Amino acid sequence: ENPDGFNSVLVDIYNNVAFFYVSHGNPTKAEKYYLKTIRICEHLFQENPGKIKFSLAVCYNNFGDFYCKQRDAQKAEFYFVKAKDIFEELVAEEPERVNYYLAGTYNNIGLIYSGNLSKRKETEENYLKAKDIYEKLAKTNPERFNSSLANIYNNIALFCMECGDTENAGEYHMEAVRIRKKLAD
Repeated sequence: ENPDGFNSVLVDIYNNVAFFYVSHGNPTKAEKYYLKTIRICEHLFQENPGKIKFSLAVCYNNFGDFYCKQRDAQKAEFYFVKAKDIFEELVAEEPERVNYYLAGTYNNIGLIYSGNLSKRKETEENYLKAKDIYEKLAKTNPERFNSSLANIYNNIALFCMECGDTENAGEYHMEAVRIRKKLAD
C-alpha cells in the first residue's frame, strides 16, 4: 500500500545488514547491501527530496565510512563529500539534528585527507569546521558531545604533529586529555 514506507524500512534493514557483514568480516556482502541502501535512497530522493534528503546524506556518510575502513580513500572521499554537501544544505533548516552529522562528516573527510601532503589545507579546514561545531554542541550538551570534542582535538593534534607544529599539537592533546579525564570522573 505504501511503497515509500516499505522502501524506507528496506533502507534501514539493508543498512543494518551491511553493518552486520562489516562487523563479521565480509566486506563484499556489506558493500552489496550499502549499494542497495543508496539506490533506494536515491530513488526515493528523486520522488520526494525533502522527505529523504537527511537519510540519503546519512547513507552516503555510512558508505564513505565503509570505504574508509576498506582503505579506499577515493571512494570514501566521494561519498563523504556527497554527504557533506547535503548536510550543509540542511543545517540551516534543522541545526540541532544535522550539526552532529555534519561535524562527523567534516572529521571523516579530515581523516581521509590526513597524511596526504597535497590535501593539507583541506585536512585543516575540515578538522577546524568539525571542531567549531563540536565545541558549540558540547557547550549545550557536554554529556553527549564532549567525547566527540575530545576525538577531534586528538585528530587535530595528530595533524599538527604531521605538519611539524608541535606547539599546537601539544595544546590540542592536552585539551583532549582534559576532556577525557573529566569524562572518566
